Amino acid sequence: MRYQEGLERVLSASARLFAERGYHRSSVRDIARATSLTPAGLYYYFKSKEDLLSLICDHIMELVEAGLDAAMAGATTPEERLARFVRNHLETFSSHMPEMKILAHESGHLQGESRERLSAKQRQYFTRCVEILRELWGSRDGEGPDLRTASMALFGMMNWIYTWYRPGRDPEAGVLAAQVTRLFLRGFLAPQPPAPNPQPRP
Repeated sequence: MRYQEGLERVLSASARLFAERGYHRSSVRDIARATSLTPAGLYYYFKSKEDLLSLICDHIMELVEAGLDAAMAGATTPEERLARFVRNHLETFSSHMPEMKILAHESGHLQGESRERLSAKQRQYFTRCVEILRELWGSRDGEGPDLRTASMALFGMMNWIYTWYRPGRDPEAGVLAAQVTRLFLRGFLAPQPPAPNPQPRP
């Protein structure tokens, strides 16, 4: 337990450093300062700087997958499953913005087995989205949309929030997820749903 807690602190601090300075511009000494460990102490948690990058990427993918597994419990319709997929994605990554930026900009530095493992996790996650969209289209007449294109468009809406999202200024993740889901499914010109009545204060 103490090792896991220590590892998570190292991953979180290192992710912030990599997101701010970039992977290549962050030295082992920089990482040591950011994590309040000695350079020698760092190697208790990882074997190399690339290994650390791999651990950060694997960890955030495991978090979003685990959250999705829990979110899907009890979902009965494809539309509900899509809404939960979007909400879990945005809730996870809005609370892990540095890791989101690293997946977008720094994960390409991984090589060999680490790169293959991360790519496999990302393909599996992407496939879950494609399958939900396939369910949504169902057995309607006519040729359906290109599921890969539609899925990529949805991820494009979700994955770049780290460039503009500001907690306190922008909607919290649950509200943002509802907006993204509506925009994706109904389009920009669809009627807005009525605002919920405010709950009376006790």
